[in-house]
Amino acid sequence: MHTFYPLLALALILPFGALAAGPPCSIGMVVRAGALNYDAKILAIEPSTGFYKVQFVTGYKGTIEYLPPRDLKTCTAPELPPVAMPWFHGVWQLSTGGGGAWAKNPSTGSWKVIGLDVAGAPPIRINPDGNYEWIIDSATTIRGHWRLAAQNERKYGYEKLGTVILLENGESGKNWLVSRKLISSEDNRDRILIERADLGLTYWGKRVGAASAGSLVAPQTAPPTVTAAPARATQAAPGSLTYANVAITYDPSAWTSSPNPNGFQFVSRDQKAFAILRTDAAQHSADAMAESSLQKMQAGDPTLRVTARARRILNRNDSVVVRMDATVSGIRYAYWIIFQGNERGGVQLAMFAKPEDYAAREGSFSTLASGLHLR
Repeated sequence: MHTFYPLLALALILPFGALAAGPPCSIGMVVRAGALNYDAKILAIEPSTGFYKVQFVTGYKGTIEYLPPRDLKTCTAPELPPVAMPWFHGVWQLSTGGGGAWAKNPSTGSWKVIGLDVAGAPPIRINPDGNYEWIIDSATTIRGHWRLAAQNERKYGYEKLGTVILLENGESGKNWLVSRKLISSEDNRDRILIERADLGLTYWGKRVGAASAGSLVAPQTAPPTVTAAPARATQAAPGSLTYANVAITYDPSAWTSSPNPNGFQFVSRDQKAFAILRTDAAQHSADAMAESSLQKMQAGDPTLRVTARARRILNRNDSVVVRMDATVSGIRYAYWIIFQGNERGGVQLAMFAKPEDYAAREGSFSTLASGLHLR
């Protein structure tokens, strides 16, 4: 098992760059759209979000989704302008991990990316008066201040995310960055990304209500208010491992770890999810390491199928993210792999599970990948 290779984040549904410039997008056009470049008919432009309402005519035929302009590949759509700060006002239902899973159309055999609320988390309310209320768990609610994030408080790559606000002294007593999340959905609800300012830990949020007077917590069950969240008593202190040019933090209550040639390997406590961290001093770019590793894997498994590939910024590092399916010792696995590199060498983190177990483990994969840092 330790010969296999590297994810993320993040999370995350993979947006691909435009296939080619085309005519202006308009209602009635059939264009390539979404993460898998299926054909879709543009039905409408939603005034509330600026997203395009489309119906797929290949792949998951008949499915209606709402896509941001950049997900329309063979027509030209103007980018959405940055939102104003009042856009963030409201109640947001959070989920850990976010990201997406791959579902197969039983009729056509085509694949589709579906967004996941991997593990539901308590909500957060962002109020117009500059205060927020964030339920952490049944024992802790944080009430604090939010404001526009200064340029020097934003992470690398955040200049592309438009307006960014900062929650002061949020979960774990840390500052958290909040930005609009432009991602396709079937409900046309606004989405946000909440990321801890000092790490790659993230939540996704879906708008479920407007900001209004009152508390998110019923008075008879209201937990105590704190100004800085302590570490959760039920959460194990994260483990930390270093090797060559990479460091990774992980949750020992979710994963066991052991040394692996040129890195480490991880097994989930229920032994249904696996991850391998591998370094290569001879490789110095994410692209080169991805090409080398995929060629080796394809030589060993002719049935290997790469279903998605994209460039991302992960924990401030350029990354190549690959989604694929491969067979190991007669068993089919779904993989999500991250490749990174710097002057000290390349790094790859491969996370995988059986296809029927993958979606339920994606939250754990996303959290593990958030702890990956080049040194």
